Amino acid sequence: MEERLPGLTAAEADLLEHYARILELLARMNPARPASTVHGCPNTSQALISEARALHAALATMQARGQDQFFHRVHTQVLRHLGIEAHLRRLELPD
Repeated sequence: MEERLPGLTAAEADLLEHYARILELLARMNPARPASTVHGCPNTSQALISEARALHAALATMQARGQDQFFHRVHTQVLRHLGIEAHLRRLELPD
């Protein structure tokens, strides 16, 4: 049975989606990983800038609507569903 995800505001969903995408991009260009090369980093870094702007916009929307806190348990559940743990593993320094 598929895990049910909690309801989120559009701004929360945007926040979590852009946060996950930023971690994915950082993991992709991790210079400590053997699979990373300089070749793709300029495009990845440009995408990172775009995602950071989108993340900022989502946070600004949340703040403008009076949302002043994160719902950590809910957001953790959603981030796990988005596969964030795989990106975090790729951010680690190899042995």
